[in-house]
Amino acid sequence: RHASALLVSRPGRPACPDWMLAYSGDTRPSQELAEAGRGVRLLVHEATFETGLGEDAAAKLHATTGEALHVARTMGAAYLLLTHFSQRYAKVPVLRDIPTDDKDGPQAIVGFDLMSLDIACLDHLPRILPRLTELSAELGWMQPEVTTETRE
Repeated sequence: RHASALLVSRPGRPACPDWMLAYSGDTRPSQELAEAGRGVRLLVHEATFETGLGEDAAAKLHATTGEALHVARTMGAAYLLLTHFSQRYAKVPVLRDIPTDDKDGPQAIVGFDLMSLDIACLDHLPRILPRLTELSAELGWMQPEVTTETRE
């Protein structure tokens, strides 16, 4: 309700094409941001809750992974960086909601504390998600599927 969003754009040069970045604050998904950010290269969006917890997300004024993906698709974003995960996820957020082979939608990546990225290197980032998923499963970091019976 009192959160903000930010759009940053930069005109291109011969060595570096035009780009626009959108940052959604700690808030519910915004149709206004989705419309204003059409054609954005990178959307940074919170995904505090996994897709199945939409009611919890709405009650706490946060977004789900699925809602963030919807905003990114509406924008036509090339990349979606998901951030601000609930503390219910001990190590990493629930990754099963994030498509790794969506040819028509944004390439989704997971942010983490102290992460920095070069906007010129975005094309390399989608390779991280499948490996993070494998590592999370191998180390036992994957969270169990949340159902209405196990929801807090």
